[in-house]
Parts: sequence; C-alpha cells; structure tokens
Amino acid sequence: MSTYYEVVRLSENMKVFAQTIDVSKQRLTRAQYRFDYGQGNKLDVLNAEVDIQRDSINLLNIQQQLSNVQRNLNVIMGQTLSTPFQVDTMVNYAQNLNFGQLLDKVKSKNIAILMMDKNLGIT
Repeated sequence: MSTYYEVVRLSENMKVFAQTIDVSKQRLTRAQYRFDYGQGNKLDVLNAEVDIQRDSINLLNIQQQLSNVQRNLNVIMGQTLSTPFQVDTMVNYAQNLNFGQLLDKVKSKNIAILMMDKNLGIT
C-alpha cells in the first residue's frame, strides 16, 4: 500500500515540477525582455537560465524515481515490470463512520491481534 501511495505522491510531484518549469521559462522570458530593453542585467538572465536547468534536473529525478517505484509496484503485484498503469490521485474520505464499529472490526479482523489472543490462550 505504501508503494502505491508513493507512486501517487511522485505523480503529483511530477505535475508540480512541470508547472515550475513553465514558471521558470516565463521568468527567463521576462528577464530577457528586461535585458533587451535596458531595464535588467545579464545576471538576471543567467540566473533564470540556471533555474530552468535546476528545475529540469529535478523533473528528471522525479521521473526516474517514479519509474523505479512503478516497477517496484509491478513486482509487488506480480505483474511484468513494464506493465503500464494509472493511479488515482483523488482521495475520498468516508463521512459517517462509527468509531465503536470500526474498533470492533479492527479487533475482530486484525491478524496480529488475533495471533496474540491465540498465543495468550495457549500459555
């Protein structure tokens, strides 16, 4: 389950870094215009270029991490390593939960608790 959520997290991070690159490109364009019209200096343009390169590297790192985690998830699920899949990044929370009923279900269905109870019964 944690591997699935890691895929979700990295997928969302990839979207964020893609947007960051767009913002950095816009910043470079503005810095270049300012430099061309004498309102800025070359250092602003160079800093904007460095930011684009840094953001691109971050995006590539996230893509590589996502690829690795997707491969790990395929291994865990017993599928071929290259099986493509999409994850749902939307989380829906149940609204009307009864804590008492949930606690009863946890106690009756949790394997670790059941094993401890059985071990206590043996001793």
